[in-house]
Amino acid sequence: MNTVEVRLYASLRKYYPEPRTGEALTITLDDKAKLENLLDKLKVPREVGILMVNGKLEKESYLLQDGERIGIFSPIGFLQRAPSDEAKQGAFEAILPSKPAYIPV
Repeated sequence: MNTVEVRLYASLRKYYPEPRTGEALTITLDDKAKLENLLDKLKVPREVGILMVNGKLEKESYLLQDGERIGIFSPIGFLQRAPSDEAKQGAFEAILPSKPAYIPV
C-alpha cells in the first residue's frame, strides 16, 4: 500500500473542505495506483487542470509511489491555455518558490 499527501486547490477544495488551506489529505492506495486511480477515489471531476507530483507536472498515467506529495489544481486561465506541458511547468516554476518560505514566529 502507498500513502500519499494530497492537496486540492481552487474550486476543487469544495470536495474536501475539512483540511484547512495548506493542509493535506492523507490517502492510502494500492501499490500500482496511478494518478487516475487517485482522482477516482477522491471523486473529483476528471476535468482537473493541473496534476503535480512532488512539484513536477505529471499525467494521469503516472504511477504513484509511497510518500509522494500531490497537488490537484482546477483549470486556471493562462495555464489551461498554455500550449504544452513544458509551458505549464515553466509557469508554475515562475510563480511557486523553489524552496518553502521560512517565516519566523
